[in-house]
Amino acid sequence: MNLAANLRDAPAAALWPGLAGLLPFLACALLPLATDAAWHPLQQQALVAYGALILTFVGAIHWGIALMAPRQPAAGACFAWSVVPALWGWLALFPSFVVSLALLGAGFIVQLAVDYRVAAVFGLPAWYLALRSLLTSGVLLSLLLASLAAALAG
Repeated sequence: MNLAANLRDAPAAALWPGLAGLLPFLACALLPLATDAAWHPLQQQALVAYGALILTFVGAIHWGIALMAPRQPAAGACFAWSVVPALWGWLALFPSFVVSLALLGAGFIVQLAVDYRVAAVFGLPAWYLALRSLLTSGVLLSLLLASLAAALAG
């Protein structure tokens, strides 16, 4: 799969909001390097909460996919799966910051793997997987940067 070529086919209406959605990840990951330590707990909380929300969002996409073909045999699995990322993200709200980042990172990786399987079954456009891959990479990079920033600042 040529992700760059497929990404060129992504509609601007999906591409730009997706990219804009990375901004809070990057801001919360990097702000601790430029702000007073008193702000770090709030920035960390904001990052984990936003990550949990976005993980919920990408899981909910599977509900929408199943709605488009509810009689297809795989639709039941999509409906069921759609709530798993929300529960996973919710669990990521409670541990320490670094454990929360690890849980979110694992959740986004698993979600992307599920997206690849679902895309093949439901015939989703190639640009969808290219965009999801790009956005997941941005999220994972942000989570890694947040972990490094916490180590440097802490």
